[in-house]
Amino acid sequence: MLYGGIVITIGHFAMAFHGLSFVYGGLLAIILGTGLLKPNMSSMVGALYAPDDPRRDSGFSIFYMGINLGALLARWWWATSGRRSTGISASPPRGSE
Repeated sequence: MLYGGIVITIGHFAMAFHGLSFVYGGLLAIILGTGLLKPNMSSMVGALYAPDDPRRDSGFSIFYMGINLGALLARWWWATSGRRSTGISASPPRGSE
């Protein structure tokens, strides 16, 4: 999990620089980091219960419901908090370097 988080952080950092290659490289790093992070989280949830434990299915359901609920609530909070700009629109224009 640590390596996935580090790769995602590098991707976000790379996207802070000007240039299309930094954007694509940053997006690629975020994709790869997420690929490292997500399966590890699922295996950690699976390790909480024995393979024949009836609570195992409920644990995975709660885990995935938390992910989906977090994505839904984040969108709702952003829309209702009065914030109308994103990080991209808040950055300085291209000609200001």
